[in-house]
This record gives sequence, structure tokens and C-alpha cells, in this order.
Amino acid sequence: MCLSSAAHYDSVPSREGSSGFTDNASGAATLIGIAHNLVGKTPHYTIRLVSFGAEEMGLHGSIHYVSAKQASLGKVVGMINLDTVIGGDNLYIHSAHTVPYACDRYNGSEFNSSKSLRDTLLVDAANIKTIQYDLHPKTADYPEGETGEWSDHAPFACNGIPTAYIEATNFTLYGKDGYDGYSQTAEAKFWTCYDKATLGACDRNEEKKWGQIWHTPYDSHAQMVGDLKEKIALQFDANVELLSNYVIKKSL
Repeated sequence: MCLSSAAHYDSVPSREGSSGFTDNASGAATLIGIAHNLVGKTPHYTIRLVSFGAEEMGLHGSIHYVSAKQASLGKVVGMINLDTVIGGDNLYIHSAHTVPYACDRYNGSEFNSSKSLRDTLLVDAANIKTIQYDLHPKTADYPEGETGEWSDHAPFACNGIPTAYIEATNFTLYGKDGYDGYSQTAEAKFWTCYDKATLGACDRNEEKKWGQIWHTPYDSHAQMVGDLKEKIALQFDANVELLSNYVIKKSL
């Protein structure tokens, strides 16, 4: 049996100003950290560490992968998706939405919204002393701890595979479009003016930045490392520790 952990290595077009430091060099680097820790170990499962291209263009890499691997997908017991896993204020672990995705585009006919992989990771995460992992709170569009189909877990969920999705953001912020996690941080430099009392903009008509990192010029090494260096290092180390220990010791 096989357990997959995956991350896309592409970023948005450079015209948007992002160099993809958090989205998604952070996920790709986490895979390298896990690989380093697996040297000389005997995991409970066969482990596949997969880097996908063209996620930002429409999940083309992961869609191609599940299409090409149809014959062996029955052996895959779970897929852990790493997308933007440092930089945001909080680390969350999601499961697929209970409502089925539009699986026709993923060549899938059996949708799996199981929370089993997410919940077992959360149990293990309680042993990480430096960082807390959470379920995101209920939003207008999604129940607590469930997420949409905009990342590489979706083709796997649509092919009957339990998924978990680690993401660093902040669902408690009242961002440009509400409490949707697109405002990733309350750090002052990422807002025109941040109001601690409302967890949002001082003036919603004047706000330009909205606490957003990915898909903006803030998503670069120069912008993220500095005042945030310690937080980023803690998040990276915690993700590598959590997933390395999980794939070596844990059974689903």
C-alpha cells in the first residue's frame, strides 16, 4: 500500500509580482525535508513524494498524474497535500468538502470526503510542541475543517482517495471578501492599516493590502524573511517533523 505526499512547484505568473516563496516553494521544500528524514528508515507504507507542475494554471499536473496512474490508484491509502504551508498566521489541516467536487474534469467517478487522514494527522500534531494545528472555523461556504477543490488534493479525492491538506493562513481575519482565509496574516506590514479590535481593515474603503501574501509581491524571500523569519522556521520544522513521523510510524 502507498501513502502520497505532494506539493506543486509552480507559482503564479511573474507579472503579479510573486516569486512563489510561500506558494508554493514552501510545500516543495517540505517534501525535500521529509525525504531527508526518510533516509535509512522503513516506513509503514510505500511513500510517494510527488511534485506537480501547472497547479496555478488549473491543477494540470495532478490531473495528469491521477489519469496516468489509474491502474495503481487502488493501492493509495491517502494523499497529503502541501500548499502554502508557511507564512500565514495559523496552520490548518483540511479534509475535502463533504459536498462532492466537480469530478468530471478530474476523470474521477468515486468522490471521497473522508476526514480520517485529516483527523489522524491532527492527533499526531498535538505532539508538536512548537506549533498548534487547527481546523478552520465554519465559514459561509464551508463546514469546519473542510476545503474546496482549488488545489492538488482534488483529483485524488475525486478518485476515491482520502485526502488531507495543510495550509498556513488565518480564517479569523475579516478580509476583503469576508472570513475566507484569503487574508493570511495580521502582521501590520501586510495591511494598509490593521484594526486589532475588528480583526480587519481600519477603513474597508481605503484598504489596499488586506493581509494577503500569496499571489502578491509579498510572496518573496525578501518580503517574508526578516521579522517573520522565526515564525517561518518554526512552521517549516513543525511540518517536516509532523509528516516525517507520520509516514514512518503511523497506519491509517
